Amino acid sequence: MESLDEQDPQLEQLEPVKRKKEKRPPGRPKGSKTESIRVGYLAIRCPKCGSSERGAYFGSTKRTRLEGTFNGEAYNEIVTRRARCKCGQVRIEKSYELI
Repeated sequence: MESLDEQDPQLEQLEPVKRKKEKRPPGRPKGSKTESIRVGYLAIRCPKCGSSERGAYFGSTKRTRLEGTFNGEAYNEIVTRRARCKCGQVRIEKSYELI
């Protein structure tokens, strides 16, 4: 039995098609998020009712670039967010993140 190359001489003449690679701009793609690792946060209870439950965060989130350690873990950013307790009291939560 003959192989495919011996049956059809045109197969030897064909070369694989080379695709051109699309040039990408340098840097991260638009819309990609910065990944951060939450090192720790302070568990805050409501000063009014003592509950640790909260609603969604609201208002602006403040990010402060500051290096240090929290419970032995290195961080380089402190994030503060406002949240409202189920009783209506507003509190500010801090978390320490490594970016």
